[in-house]
Amino acid sequence: MDADKLEFERFFHGAYAVMVAYCKARGLSDADADEIADEAFVRMWRAWDKCAGFDDARRKKWLYNAINYIIREREKSGGPPPQNIDDYIETLGDETGGELAQLFEKYDYDVYVERAKKILSPAERELFVRVVSDGMSYREAADSIGKSVDNVYVMMTNIRAKISKSKKKIFR
Repeated sequence: MDADKLEFERFFHGAYAVMVAYCKARGLSDADADEIADEAFVRMWRAWDKCAGFDDARRKKWLYNAINYIIREREKSGGPPPQNIDDYIETLGDETGGELAQLFEKYDYDVYVERAKKILSPAERELFVRVVSDGMSYREAADSIGKSVDNVYVMMTNIRAKISKSKKKIFR
């Protein structure tokens, strides 16, 4: 077996249960969750030349996006409706530990960041990404964009105010 197949197999065995749990948390039945997770992994294998260079976190994000896309495709085509999400939450927590909760927190965070970036100017967006997404300190961000720490502090204050003022647009 070549290295690509071995790496894909390793990733598949480590991530499959989490992807099925994610599908169930989206309200799908056990059978539909398995089917959609399988389809997402097939799509990943077909695109493995692009995904092989990713780390596991980025590969999982790729799969989450694929799963979401497959679910949207099914909804548009009139596929089976998802079941009530509450039926699975307790069971899923036992099956996946804290990983599912972390996934939803990360998903909500990613949506927040992407929506917030849309309302910012290019300079604000650059600073926002460096501080919020990249986790830079104000000092590091100031050094990387060639501004003073005081200027970065003022810009971040203005960015927070802009996001707070536009909360309804960001989170609808």
